[in-house]
Amino acid sequence: MRTLNEKEYFGERALFLKELRSASATAKGDIELFSLNFTDFQQVIDNHLRDYLFNSLCIHDYSIELEDLDYSNKLGEGSYGHVFLVINRQNKFKYALKAVSKYQIDSELLHENIGLEKKILLMINHPFIFKLIKTLKDQNNIYFLMEYVKGKDLWDVINELGILDKNQTQFYSASLLVAVNYLHQQKIIYRDIKPENVIVTENVFNYT
Repeated sequence: MRTLNEKEYFGERALFLKELRSASATAKGDIELFSLNFTDFQQVIDNHLRDYLFNSLCIHDYSIELEDLDYSNKLGEGSYGHVFLVINRQNKFKYALKAVSKYQIDSELLHENIGLEKKILLMINHPFIFKLIKTLKDQNNIYFLMEYVKGKDLWDVINELGILDKNQTQFYSASLLVAVNYLHQQKIIYRDIKPENVIVTENVFNYT
């Protein structure tokens, strides 16, 4: 189950792939809903938006299981798990897979933390915030299958660029504030803002 917020959308998979709709949407209160048929949809989106939406379809493929993924390499680690680059064996699409040990969850009483993290990530749908596709598990670990963002963290980018000029500072600050403002609108407070937790995508860094 996912929660959609104001100005978000659903049903685009049926318009792209001409599939029957597979999800049911239920309104929580009074809403205003706009719909597009296939012809109108194709006319109003440009190539960039079309590529973005198609990429989103791959990100929201909820049928993926652990046995469908090939491990590529380790991307990093934190206090509560390790993150790996994995590749869908069928379509070669790349994902990030966060693994958290069940033993660590039990020994450090992290059940509430893990549940809250899952709940919050499933509420979020914003282009500046990575997406959680689904959670998985095996005998030893709980897994978060997430969008893979290719790039470098902002700390490394600053070290490579040196002191940022005015335009660079405004660009990175504004991008971060857009994401934080979205979270605040969803009544979510993010308390760990630091350069190491901000990913600069490869195309943006090359442009900068």
